[in-house]
Amino acid sequence: MRVVANLGQHLNFISDSQDVQAIREYLGEDAGNYDAFFVDVQNGEYVEVWGMVGIVPYNSKLVSRLIPRGAA
Repeated sequence: MRVVANLGQHLNFISDSQDVQAIREYLGEDAGNYDAFFVDVQNGEYVEVWGMVGIVPYNSKLVSRLIPRGAA
């Protein structure tokens, strides 16, 4: 886990309900109960995804890395 303030600037914040739902469907069970995501998409594929509870990305909010799996 990290906090929002420590995420790279290359990530896009996604909180729109339709976009969040698409990411949840893509991730399946790995999406958990996350309300928003930080994503990096390259060549139409998610290469990095972080999940966040809530929709306001305060710098102190915790995020969990979902893709790539197992990376810190």
